[in-house]
Amino acid sequence: MNSSSINEVEVWLSSDGLGRAAIARRNDGLLCIYAHWKLAPSILANGRFITGPGYAFTWSIDDTPLGALYEDREPNDGIYGTVDDARREIQNLPGFAGARLM
Repeated sequence: MNSSSINEVEVWLSSDGLGRAAIARRNDGLLCIYAHWKLAPSILANGRFITGPGYAFTWSIDDTPLGALYEDREPNDGIYGTVDDARREIQNLPGFAGARLM
């Protein structure tokens, strides 16, 4: 799926705001999950990573355009027939127990 055809159905954030998991509808009508992570502020503070101006430290305030967010990005393994199936899978992803709908 190319980045211009990503059809997000729901977006879930991990409880710490560092993880973002999107349920996306594929061209064949089935669903897949794309997961993205941000580095924790404590890791960024060590000075080994450079962030640009306006860097959003959590997904709740991130405004990255969808095209850039999904550019050259493949979904997680797995295809789902229903949104409920995909939601259950997100809750089972490492770091997403207790995730909240964005």
